[in-house]
Amino acid sequence: MAKVLIVYGSGYGQTQKISEFIAGRLRERGLEADALSGNHLPRDLSPESYDGIIVAASVRKMKYQKYIVSFVRDQLQLLQKLPSAFVSVSMAEAGGHFQSQWLEKFISDSGWKPDIFRSFAGALDYRKYNFITRMIMKKISEKTGMNTDTSANHEYTDWDAVRQFADEFASKVG
Repeated sequence: MAKVLIVYGSGYGQTQKISEFIAGRLRERGLEADALSGNHLPRDLSPESYDGIIVAASVRKMKYQKYIVSFVRDQLQLLQKLPSAFVSVSMAEAGGHFQSQWLEKFISDSGWKPDIFRSFAGALDYRKYNFITRMIMKKISEKTGMNTDTSANHEYTDWDAVRQFADEFASKVG
């Protein structure tokens, strides 16, 4: 049975949720899958024991998590050898405005050109934000036409697209 490692970086939990959804879908397709936070990887983790690797990261302050870039640098040869994918999660995607410069900087910083790249919209987790972040996100949401009701969280992830991605990756690995 093929085995897939998903290493994610998540600011408020949506990238974790997406990564766990992908892992669940891969399991439904008959693969083994582990979704692990890139910030808390087990010391005994052996990425080389996997048949494919997905790296998922969220955009915060116009960049991806440093620990995700470090993981990719450390595992670059393996990522280039195995089927691999990069999943970007951002609110810019919700408005149809994926910022390619984030990906270009990630590729430049890490040296990795993934086999598959997907960008998914995240969520506005107003109730998880501190006051300043909540007001900043509300202002950005106002400009981009997204929900500005700060009394609730708002999810924009297209789960059908995430499912399709997981199925595509499963076919490359299994």
